[in-house]
Amino acid sequence: MEEAGLDLHQAEVVRFAGLVSWPVSTDLTGARMGMYAFLARLTPDYPLWPDRVTEEGVLSWKVLDWVCDQNNPLVVNNIPHFLPMMLAEQQSQEYCCSAHNGRVQMVTSALSTQ
Repeated sequence: MEEAGLDLHQAEVVRFAGLVSWPVSTDLTGARMGMYAFLARLTPDYPLWPDRVTEEGVLSWKVLDWVCDQNNPLVVNNIPHFLPMMLAEQQSQEYCCSAHNGRVQMVTSALSTQ
């Protein structure tokens, strides 16, 4: 089970998509935080749940255009920047996000060494 409660054993495909990192502070040369990203294709009959609250926020099934809208204040601000690139790539990448005043300015990607 992954953190959202999806049983990935029921997925048709699960693949490591790469690393996503972002600066901890305004110092872009300083420490960074990040996460490992995986993509899964669920079966057409996978049971969808209603919206639910977790410690990380509200989990909800949304269409991809909604999630990737850079003007959508309801999505973590770096997701619309790296997710379209991640979905287009077949190999895992490292996605480095840079921000200014709390807004993502750029995402660069390179082949992941993982």
